[in-house]
Amino acid sequence: MTRHNISYLGIANCYTFLKEYNKAEYYINKVLENPKTKSVDPPGFYSAIAMQACVNINQDRMYGLPQAFYEVDNYYANNDDLGGQNFNQVNLSLYYLKVKDTINAINAAKKSLILSKSYKNPLDILACLNQLVKVDRKNASIYAEEYIRVNDSMQIAERNFRDKFARIEFETDEITQQKNSAIKQKWIISITSGIFILVIILILIITKQRFKQKELRILQEQQIANEEIYNLMLSQKNAEDIARQQEKQRIAIELHDGVMNRLASTRFNLNILSYKKDEETISKCLDSVNELCDIEQEIRHIAHDLNLETFNNDSFTSLLTDLVATQNNITNTTYRLEIDEYINWIDMHPSIKMNLYRIIQEASHNINKSAQADNAVISFILDEGYLCLSVTDDGKGFDVKKKSGGIGLKNIKLRVNNMGGKFVIQSNDKSTSLNISIPLPN
Repeated sequence: MTRHNISYLGIANCYTFLKEYNKAEYYINKVLENPKTKSVDPPGFYSAIAMQACVNINQDRMYGLPQAFYEVDNYYANNDDLGGQNFNQVNLSLYYLKVKDTINAINAAKKSLILSKSYKNPLDILACLNQLVKVDRKNASIYAEEYIRVNDSMQIAERNFRDKFARIEFETDEITQQKNSAIKQKWIISITSGIFILVIILILIITKQRFKQKELRILQEQQIANEEIYNLMLSQKNAEDIARQQEKQRIAIELHDGVMNRLASTRFNLNILSYKKDEETISKCLDSVNELCDIEQEIRHIAHDLNLETFNNDSFTSLLTDLVATQNNITNTTYRLEIDEYINWIDMHPSIKMNLYRIIQEASHNINKSAQADNAVISFILDEGYLCLSVTDDGKGFDVKKKSGGIGLKNIKLRVNNMGGKFVIQSNDKSTSLNISIPLPN
């Protein structure tokens, strides 16, 4: 039988013995309701049928009987499986007794007795004899005498077994007590010796460790002092080197993105005088001369490290508007500025605004120099905690995979990286788009 079926039938058998037949039927049905039980576990299936038939007899429900007993007995006969066949005959005898078929009841009970004797199980023999006493009134005294004889022999055998077991148990207890006493004495001696040796070893270890710890403490204090002096000197040197490199990089970027771009734009605009000198052209070039004054002022700001202060106010929108207006006056490209109204420039860190302004300057310079564009759009959008800048033109574009000899795009990437943002540039023969997203602090 499978493990689950053994458990269910065992519980059902206990409830049958307690005469709680409804509970017994519940667990019997757990075995029978499984469609795989008959093919996977035939012994469990037929045991459940036999137990169900027994419950039906005890509840005076005779439907399906005695066919169920015959089906189970046929299974036992065809499969050389004798386990439970004797009790199947006892239950069949009970059925015939219920329907007042005495002859079949006696035959079934006798068959169960023969099977039980073949098992050599005294308890099963007693159960079969008890059934024969109930159904065979004529020979009841004979079966009763045999019942008493088997029961007495069982009691004698049980008493002899108990006496033998008690004697073995007594002798075992004496041996165990002697053994325990010897083990106890041995343990006392061993533990006492072990404790004495351990105390001596601990005293020696503690004494030695104290001397070592004292020496080690002195060495550690000296090493810590040396490390602190070395780290202090190294930290100071690294700080000086980092500050020197950052200052060099900052000045180089400011000169390139600010001064050089504006000088290049001014030179580009003044170059028109080499082939065109009418009054209108001269008038426009005067604006470029004034631009030189602005460039001079910017150089002065760089020298005095005033870049952050330039962007540390709430007029960043005005700066961008002036930049676009200047580009529209001095170039043939029409620039348009688009700014999301929800952007809070006042609370934004000046370094972010400065870097964005320089990126726009560099992008505008590249458009004026190479794109030959008719229109350019500079737009700012606020998108879920990110400030997005896009500079797009309808010029001839360039190959973004080809390495450029200038440092303009490199400076843009460096500024974006310093702000912790992302930089993407896309270009074809009809347009170029520079897209930047900068995370804003919460």
